Amino acid sequence: MIQISDILIIGAGIAGLACAKQLLERGKSFKIYEASDRCGGRLKEFDFNGQKLEAGGEFIHNHDNQYYLLMKNLNIKLQKYEDFEYSVYDPQQNKIISESDIETKNKKIYEIYKQLSKLNKKEDQSLQQFLEQYPKQYSHLYEALYGAEYGASLDKISAQHVGYYENIVPDDAYDYGLINQTHINVLMNSKKEQQISISDVLQFIQYDRLVIQIEINNNVDVTYLFNGQVLKECYKKVVICIPITQLKKLQIIPPLPINKQKCLDLVGMEKGMKIFIQIDKPILREDTILVPKLNHGSVLWQNTVQNAIYLVGLIKQDGYEQFKQIGAQQFIETIMQQINQQYKKNVKIIRYHIENWGDNPFIEGLYSYPMVGAPKDYRNILFEPIDNKIYFAGEAYHNKYYQTIHGAYETGIKVGQTI
Repeated sequence: MIQISDILIIGAGIAGLACAKQLLERGKSFKIYEASDRCGGRLKEFDFNGQKLEAGGEFIHNHDNQYYLLMKNLNIKLQKYEDFEYSVYDPQQNKIISESDIETKNKKIYEIYKQLSKLNKKEDQSLQQFLEQYPKQYSHLYEALYGAEYGASLDKISAQHVGYYENIVPDDAYDYGLINQTHINVLMNSKKEQQISISDVLQFIQYDRLVIQIEINNNVDVTYLFNGQVLKECYKKVVICIPITQLKKLQIIPPLPINKQKCLDLVGMEKGMKIFIQIDKPILREDTILVPKLNHGSVLWQNTVQNAIYLVGLIKQDGYEQFKQIGAQQFIETIMQQINQQYKKNVKIIRYHIENWGDNPFIEGLYSYPMVGAPKDYRNILFEPIDNKIYFAGEAYHNKYYQTIHGAYETGIKVGQTI
């Protein structure tokens, strides 16, 4: 006779931890199974020459969310980033120009956001198709603005959904970053008296347990791998908090409802990386986003931590594939050669680090993005529980702030409050 336990949370990323926090506050009984040997998911820090840097999620986008309030409640110092200035290489003029210069000289480009926001009543198309009407010499700027932001190729991203996002995000939205701290360090170590915190739920995590099958009957049968064994347990309710790539691999019996499966098929998540290059001198002023014309669509920004100067880059799938072909050293050197040539600098590499999220077996990508043809309410459909037994939480299920730390956190909180 299999013993029936109350609640299993699958995945100890920020969504799973947030869900557990709420369940603990409510006095619920639960376990957390994590496939890897650490918690945090796409929140991760690493040591780079004695400094702790964010290997994954970094920014809080706007202040209208519970994660921002959590950081303020914990008295965490935040840096508010005003509008970033884009420094763009113009191949026709062979010089660096600002995004505002481009918009001044090309009124049509200035109206991209406005035109995207009008697509909600038209047939969907890819961003690449939509952007064909704009000057092609700035294709690398479009890759930086949209491809890198959504972590995917322009020919796969839904222009209509980018338009939806432009309509719902307030004009005064700003990014916030933690000052001299990392997200995972704050979550694991910060606590206020007489309050349940994320750090309180770490004791409930059981690591190296890979769930491979969920079967819904009177309860929920869960099959998982641990120490080379195939094990089976039974729960009243299960919360799935794994990346969308892993959900697509998870065997669910019976299969997902047709409408949910259709929406799942239209959520993509491409392989990619985050790179860190320590350089010997600044290229531009702080808080400037570099948009060189590379042979892959990537975006880089300059950052200074304790007097060390870094270029941080988000590399999506086309860059990831080149990295796999030529290796890390040549990949980084090629980027710096192109930047030095286009920005007319002589900046040298001191050291570098590559966080390869594409090859992480339990993540396999950057973050979710809307594919062409996804219904307007697809995130809400994905978020809906099945038979009040299977629940979902994570960045892919937030209808506004998908792809974000705070989006994942809020979905975990919501499930933990209602299950």
